[in-house]
Amino acid sequence: MLETQEGIMKKIFTDSELERIKNAVKEAEKSTSAEIVPVFFESSGNYSDTYWKSGIVFASLWTFLYFVYYSLNSTWLGNLLFFVVTQMSAGLIGASLVYVFPFWKRMLLDRIEVRKRIQDIAYRVFLEEEIFKTKERTGMLLFMSFFEQEAIILGDAGINRVVKPSVWEGILSQLIFNLQKSDKTNAIVQAIQSMGNLLKEYPIQPNDSNELRDDLRLGDKK
Repeated sequence: MLETQEGIMKKIFTDSELERIKNAVKEAEKSTSAEIVPVFFESSGNYSDTYWKSGIVFASLWTFLYFVYYSLNSTWLGNLLFFVVTQMSAGLIGASLVYVFPFWKRMLLDRIEVRKRIQDIAYRVFLEEEIFKTKERTGMLLFMSFFEQEAIILGDAGINRVVKPSVWEGILSQLIFNLQKSDKTNAIVQAIQSMGNLLKEYPIQPNDSNELRDDLRLGDKK
């Protein structure tokens, strides 16, 4: 199961940010029978392949510059031992930069593989958190992975009968854009508000109750 302790949540959000997100969920659920469950991951993987990718990039760049320099100076290889040592050093520097600069690591991700990984995790979370356990099958998962700047919305059968999954793509595109351009809390709140507006097509039923707990969930590297 995912963590819900406030101490862990505060690694990502301040108290006021947490309160804003929780209030946005409650407000969005006021006029709908849908149950919105936000789940946040700091990262959905270690992506160890980015280290050797970065190493190869820097080693290759050094190799190119080395041969350009010596070709312009009318010598072929120069000092071979120097070349091998510095090429290895360039590779090690490249690998270490992945650890130091998260944005560089993110640039080296295979986006197709990342989206598939995050989708698989989202489906698993949907089942583990039992988001399907509502009377009218109206549970909804808003899954976000911050490092990858990716998000997925999954609706249960009751939601998908009213709102086609493709409809959520516009909200997801705006959410991901806002994550990249502004602070994450505003991006999340705006996405939840947009979800609430769409979900008004599924109005509150008589005797509707809050079937899924409102606390936010946090996970990491499933």
